[in-house]
Amino acid sequence: MKLVKGNKTLDIDESELDKIIAGFKRTEIDLGTGDGKFVYKSAQRNPEILYIGIDPSEKQLEIYAKRTARKRLKNALFVLGSAEILPNELTGKADKLNIILPWGSLLQLVAKPTQDELKKIKGLLKPHSELIIVFGYSPELEPSEAKRLDLPEITERYIKADVLPEFIKCGFEITKLEKLQSHQLEEFDSTWSKKIRLTSSRPLFIMQAILN
Repeated sequence: MKLVKGNKTLDIDESELDKIIAGFKRTEIDLGTGDGKFVYKSAQRNPEILYIGIDPSEKQLEIYAKRTARKRLKNALFVLGSAEILPNELTGKADKLNIILPWGSLLQLVAKPTQDELKKIKGLLKPHSELIIVFGYSPELEPSEAKRLDLPEITERYIKADVLPEFIKCGFEITKLEKLQSHQLEEFDSTWSKKIRLTSSRPLFIMQAILN
């Protein structure tokens, strides 16, 4: 598994990862973490929890990996990977999985889920662990991306009819589905959530689930 630490990358194996995990009460993974701000801020607030951010862009991860190194935070890791190619070392490690404002193929996975793709992210989780997804998009605001990903109009009705059943089939129990206002994104302190709060309004939803 490749970690981004400061402006360098290093390889660690599963036994090394398990030693790190053993030093904390629980482990939370942020899939599609971007520059890692959400992981960095969460780690500062909750030193007893290990936060692991996953993103395919080493350049993006370096931004908050460097700050984490300067602050000498021990409970924030930044891992190279994606929903399509997840490190095997992370299988079954997460007590909680966050997918906050996904984009690109990760957004497509959430908005148009298939069992094959859901099983990949399910593999990160321990039994009875928690999944939180915050997502939304607008064909008017992102016309090229909506067209490229062939995204349907996002409504609560669509999510209940086409999205939730796939998660349930994959073994998740849905505990919450609510529409969000942009100001509520303050709870999810990331670079992208701040841009959305300040620059635009779009349909936004939060989904919470427990893995049975």
